[in-house]
Amino acid sequence: MSKLGLSFLAAYLIFMQAGIAGQDVGNGGGFALCSDQKFYSYDFLITLKNSFGPPKENLNFKQRIQFVAVQLERLREPLAKDFVEFMSLLYTQIPGKRFQWYSDINLPLIYDPDPIALLPAGCRVRKQAAYHFDPINKKDYTTYTYDASLISRVQTQAGGDLQISYLWIHEWLWNYFPPENFVKMAYFNRLLNSEVLGNLSVEQYHQMRNELFAPKQNKRSLR
Repeated sequence: MSKLGLSFLAAYLIFMQAGIAGQDVGNGGGFALCSDQKFYSYDFLITLKNSFGPPKENLNFKQRIQFVAVQLERLREPLAKDFVEFMSLLYTQIPGKRFQWYSDINLPLIYDPDPIALLPAGCRVRKQAAYHFDPINKKDYTTYTYDASLISRVQTQAGGDLQISYLWIHEWLWNYFPPENFVKMAYFNRLLNSEVLGNLSVEQYHQMRNELFAPKQNKRSLR
């Protein structure tokens, strides 16, 4: 069987396993390999032209997440505690918890909507880093499958901690955004990873938030 056929087979098996578990397949995040031979988050690349300024510098991944958590609490974000819960459970399988994580390798590329047209010309080689499966049939948890080897590879590159931050904030936000608003979601991700987040007033933050959020009624609301 060709590599393409194997990729489709792997994707099919993932969907089947999700159905058996009583869950609907959700969306996923990944990285694009650019001409500098470094991986970048889709959200990072499609929001290169932005007005939020530079990211918070000289922070590792945990420090970045802590920075965002502190700022969301300060800015009275209704989902500040939800963010902390999501990030505190990263890579864990704790019975009864709302998010469950499972490691795998060589995840088939699945993305809907497809961001390819918005990526820079030199960043069209893509790798899937994670999928999530939404809970249905009275299941009260969301399952995430992630490529630990790819994530480790990205994290060891220069600036990799920022890209991992983009990845997992992207996955957290997908719980609340409909697919058609993925560009707005990417910009909100950019805002959360920017240094300016620490300088916004509560009023400024909520004005920007209101401009970016437009969740569907059948998604968990951010309001």
